[in-house]
Amino acid sequence: MQINYTLVTVEDARKDEQKILEVLTAIMNNNLPDDLMLLNYHKEVPISFRPSIKIIDRGLVEMSVHKIQGIVMRMQKTTLIKSDHLPHAVIAKVQRIDTDSNLAFLSQFCYVTIPSDRRKYVRVQVSGRFDAHFRSKQKSIHGTIRDISIGGVAILAQASNDIEVNTVGMVSMELSGIAAEIPGKLLRINDENDEKKYAIELEQGTKYEGLISKIITQQQGEIIRELKEQC
Repeated sequence: MQINYTLVTVEDARKDEQKILEVLTAIMNNNLPDDLMLLNYHKEVPISFRPSIKIIDRGLVEMSVHKIQGIVMRMQKTTLIKSDHLPHAVIAKVQRIDTDSNLAFLSQFCYVTIPSDRRKYVRVQVSGRFDAHFRSKQKSIHGTIRDISIGGVAILAQASNDIEVNTVGMVSMELSGIAAEIPGKLLRINDENDEKKYAIELEQGTKYEGLISKIITQQQGEIIRELKEQC
């Protein structure tokens, strides 16, 4: 999963990058407390470890990174940097990852906002096939779960021209062998490859919240294990 972000300009692109590099340099030289965190999302799961800055030279920052973080950074070619010393999160381009020494070489630093920071619930992309239906009176969607949280589910399905955003209905899905029926509301319809992704808000306080939480935890564990196997 590539990071979704919105670019933010404080002064201009050149001055913003200069300020970011000044903060990173001050942290490297112990003139500011080191609170740096890197952040990537892999299958909706946040991957976040602390780096250590080694060298900054002409806009290229060399960092020592956690092996799992390095794997995801190499796949995505970008990473987010977070620090209380910066007015916003920062996105950086990953120029190169040395997997033997766990060194990352970053450049092209820009301020960004991250919509996922405002998420109320933890979301995870589901591996394997979980069938799901959304129906409302005479309208329905039949597909598979793309991702899920306690607050919502995204269903991948063929386009349904007769269903509209804000439609209220019932989500039917089987989770760990248990059939769940949860009231929901269709919030968004987006293209995803040759299918549509239907984002549905789930009613809160149902008896299935504990089951969904358990599935999210299991899926997160599987995703982290997959990354560890690549180390």
